[in-house]
Amino acid sequence: MNFTLRYFTALCFFLFTSAKTVNAQTKTIDSLKNDVGLAQNPHQKLMALFAVCEQRQSLSTDILCKYAYAAKEISLIQNDILNMAMAEHYVATCFIKRGDLDSALKICERNIDKIINEKGNAATLMKLTAIKAQILIRKTKYKEGIAEVYKLLNTAEEANDTLMQMVAKNALGWVNMEMDQTSEALRWFYIALNTSNNKIYHEKNSNIYSNIAAVHKQLHQNDSAEYYVRKSIAFSRKSENLFYLANCLNILADIYINSKRPALAEAPLTEALAIRKQIGDPFYIVSDLSQLAIYYANILDPAKGISTSLQGIDLANKMKLSSKLPYLYHALGQNYKAAGDYTQYSNTLEKIMLLKDSMNIANSAEARAEMDSRYNLAKKENLIILQKLDISKKNSLFYGALILLGFTFLISWILFRGYKKNQQIKLLKMQAEEKQSAARAVYSAEEKERKRISRDLHDNIGAYATVLLANAEKLKNQATGNGIQQTAENVSENAQSIMGSIQETIWVLNNDVITITDFSDRVKVFSKKMLKYAPNIQITFNEQLNTNDVLSPAEALHLFRIMQEALQNTIKHARPENIAVSIKSGDALFISIKDDGIGFKNNVAGGNGLVNMQHRAKEAGYQFNIVSMGSGTEITLQKNHSFAV
Repeated sequence: MNFTLRYFTALCFFLFTSAKTVNAQTKTIDSLKNDVGLAQNPHQKLMALFAVCEQRQSLSTDILCKYAYAAKEISLIQNDILNMAMAEHYVATCFIKRGDLDSALKICERNIDKIINEKGNAATLMKLTAIKAQILIRKTKYKEGIAEVYKLLNTAEEANDTLMQMVAKNALGWVNMEMDQTSEALRWFYIALNTSNNKIYHEKNSNIYSNIAAVHKQLHQNDSAEYYVRKSIAFSRKSENLFYLANCLNILADIYINSKRPALAEAPLTEALAIRKQIGDPFYIVSDLSQLAIYYANILDPAKGISTSLQGIDLANKMKLSSKLPYLYHALGQNYKAAGDYTQYSNTLEKIMLLKDSMNIANSAEARAEMDSRYNLAKKENLIILQKLDISKKNSLFYGALILLGFTFLISWILFRGYKKNQQIKLLKMQAEEKQSAARAVYSAEEKERKRISRDLHDNIGAYATVLLANAEKLKNQATGNGIQQTAENVSENAQSIMGSIQETIWVLNNDVITITDFSDRVKVFSKKMLKYAPNIQITFNEQLNTNDVLSPAEALHLFRIMQEALQNTIKHARPENIAVSIKSGDALFISIKDDGIGFKNNVAGGNGLVNMQHRAKEAGYQFNIVSMGSGTEITLQKNHSFAV
């Protein structure tokens, strides 16, 4: 039996049977379990139980639940509200591992309400807030999840808890990565990494390195991805964090696949599977199925890849893990492509875009900006409080020293001079912060205006276009005469074009950045729709995307409109049999549309369409060229300065 079949069989057995829990533990867990047995009183035993539960990421679900409920029982007897909340925090983790996110969320909310006004609640409150944010993000409630992460970050800063600050910043990067906001995700991950130089904190937060690796992998920067994931693997092995280690190994396997070294993926995938069988978690098991399906696509075994992808989609829907669906459909599409089933591949691309569009609408950049603004406001309020306390403390020290020691005028003058200098420094710092705040406000205003235009297009013009299309279809069905029938069909066709144009504009406006890969997929879907009106024409695509270039919304819209105009003109006027579309990225971005139609004479074409294409190309910063010598036409767009990431 080959490796892929062994992996698939073992994973299915783990998911759909009630196998016994693997008993193997780490040395740290075995030592902590021994401490529980040696405890001499209830308080010592409770603290020992908490220490074992804190290893929750390396524990199997059954073992974690056993120790969590034992801790809960002791805390109820002691009637300590903070200890009861901490025990229930670990119970909530059990529900998460079982896939029951709703029950876990109720436990967190109930206990947060209980301890919110308790003294000394910071540590427990941060743990409950962190797990609540994790649950909301898994349920794709990104706006609410981000709000909880900012609460966690504020509490951690007030408590001067560096470790939890890193956790919160890493979480902000994670939620942006889940929302496909790669640049914002990478920014937060590096902020988290630079919060402290303490290697112990980096060891405990080794998943920051693996998250950075995952983003670099997504951007096809495999060397950087491999560097960070190997650091994460080293830290995870040292801290014996099995959960982090399994994630790292899967990312490493994916890097091997992306860099055309699929044979090397076997070892990390095998080790990751063994760990998953020990600790389990539906959220990451679904990710493993997506990873395995990609592996099948790369070794050209699409039948197993399609089956694995569909199994993962079914499990994700069953466990309500909608955030994982885009990754699973991506794996499904890659296997359809490997199988040569381009019809299903195109349908899968449309499904991915619908999923992403729905997530963008529900979790817009405007919502994220609102949460960021609230965090900055709270941070400034905390800074003002600290400044007032600092000034009060200085005044007390000054007057006390004056009474007790009789400072001379010279000493008083020196202190005043130093105080004035500090105030000037603070004033300059506040002015710099105000400038930064103003710059952020301008960016936020531009972002809100772009989202407002998108909503107006969708709610107003889109609604009218929908009614127009419905009425046109009704008129077409009721038309009797040939002339009326043709007019009705023309109206229906134009209404469909309006709807398509509005949808593409909304797509551009709803994205901060658009990669050349997403752009190419949109062109494929549009081409498929155009061929409904010209079934005798064959369109072929040639993609050579060596770098995943990032396009601004305006640039993407100009390029897409040029492609639309070129394809429509070719199909309507050139009477071709074949159309070839090429999209290449590397040192330069190059786009070509070539047909074998009738062309036009003297290499000259007229009309507003060509003028508009030339104008759009200039606005987007591209060189535009059209060539025809009476037989066939080729339109090219090129930009020599590529902004690849």
